Amino acid sequence: MKNNPEFYKYTSANTCLLILKNLTIRWNSPLCFNDPFDSQLNIHFGDNSYINRVKEHVMQEAGEVFDDLAQKELSELCDKWLDHEKEILAKAHTQWESYARGVRIFCVTEKFDNLLMWAHYTCDHKGVVLKFREIDRGGLQLNNMKKVTYAENIPLASLMMEDFMKFCVQESKIDYYDDVFFETIYTKSIHWNYEQEWRAINFVKSEEDIGKGYKDSNIVPEEIDSIYLGCKMSEADKKEIIALAKGKSKNIRVFESKKHPQRFALEFTPIM
Repeated sequence: MKNNPEFYKYTSANTCLLILKNLTIRWNSPLCFNDPFDSQLNIHFGDNSYINRVKEHVMQEAGEVFDDLAQKELSELCDKWLDHEKEILAKAHTQWESYARGVRIFCVTEKFDNLLMWAHYTCDHKGVVLKFREIDRGGLQLNNMKKVTYAENIPLASLMMEDFMKFCVQESKIDYYDDVFFETIYTKSIHWNYEQEWRAINFVKSEEDIGKGYKDSNIVPEEIDSIYLGCKMSEADKKEIIALAKGKSKNIRVFESKKHPQRFALEFTPIM
């Protein structure tokens, strides 16, 4: 992870207490995320004009070779052929829905002082930000983290015309699992780019685990580098988190936050 940034996790005080008590972190199903566009694959061709343009391209290429009768037969064959290509992509969509049920994602960010994320993910600054440390025997898989890409369009929401033509005439192929499926998981709307998110992927297979919508993995105390306490955290939560952190590892640092007097920013002071 030499080229990766430091990783942080925004969460509530209750979740932080569970992480410290159980030494587990949770991987969640993308189907449960608050963004309905997250990890959602929607394969279509835009509209009928998309299909018609492919057909026109084929007929133009054949126009100088075939007579009118042959072109009519070719047109009918072309319609059947394009219907078949649509069926292939529809099947891929069905495969994705099955595949996505077993996907579990662990999300982190590069920033610990983002005011929007403090408000959205720490229960209005009443929770914490955890800073993680990569170690060889850890369970976080920080070395497998991949940066999220932010874009205007959903991957494969409509195939580029050139790509679709090449696919139809077998000049190239679409590798759903390696290209499309994983690109979908690691692509979010540009509206979320303030999160500077990184992700790791895990999988569950049994119907019981799939039904849970999450997967818990064990971690070791050394993977928790620091805990940043929200500026509106209750004294009771603060005391319990500090006591648990002390009990788990002497190397866990704890910071208290407060509002900066002049800027829209937080100040962090080490208290442990």
